[in-house]
Amino acid sequence: MRLVCLALLALGLILAGSAGAQIHLSGALSGALAPGEYLVDSTIVINSGDSLVIAAGAHLSFTGWYPFKVNGVLLAEGTPTDSIIFDCNPMTNPSLWHGLRFNGSGASGSRLAYCRVSYGKAETYWPENSGGGIFCMSCAPCFEHCRFSANNSSMYGAGVYLYNAPATFTDCMISHNTCVNQGGGMYASLSALTMTRCEVTNNSAGSGTGGGMVGISSAMTVRDCRFSYNTAGTSGGLHLNGNPSATFTNVLVDHNSSTGG
Repeated sequence: MRLVCLALLALGLILAGSAGAQIHLSGALSGALAPGEYLVDSTIVINSGDSLVIAAGAHLSFTGWYPFKVNGVLLAEGTPTDSIIFDCNPMTNPSLWHGLRFNGSGASGSRLAYCRVSYGKAETYWPENSGGGIFCMSCAPCFEHCRFSANNSSMYGAGVYLYNAPATFTDCMISHNTCVNQGGGMYASLSALTMTRCEVTNNSAGSGTGGGMVGISSAMTVRDCRFSYNTAGTSGGLHLNGNPSATFTNVLVDHNSSTGG
């Protein structure tokens, strides 16, 4: 069954498992995934030049510390009543998984809508230790109506990490993510970040900096957002440094706390 499924993926066909069946995924993916339950048994990747469409109702559950590498175009578009889920079962996989990792210009054009990304973990050395849920480098993905929660990182950006990434977030929730250095919810460096109607709440940077968000040397446009109940050693809500332009319009920063300012 597994070999047949992977062969169908290689041909770009939509997979549709029988009721209650789980399909195993590994390696290079392209084409389309239908609604259903998928177990990810090793690293999966969309190669540059390829694309993958994931239908509403798909649930990708990772069985180990494996990343979803997006070097091509990922279109994962759920609906208000039928999300797409990327996560793991922390009871059976205590090592968690390695998150969605968008890398390179080939990943520009990727779009996630009504997706939930949870229990991602970034550790070891940079860049693998940054971006527990979402990692973006040198690409411009778009996220709408997504939730990034319960992810963690040993360095930067537990929920979301951006490096040289002009990413767009609209109507997203970034909550209950934890890092030990900078950017419990988000970390943006050298990035043109646009956020609209997003909520960044209940994230933690431990004894580090920027419980809600850290922006370093980034052009940031933030509108109609809220940063609340985040904690850190320094700058509980927001920490901005060296940003060439940062525009905050109708933004509420409240109920954040830190031990150092």
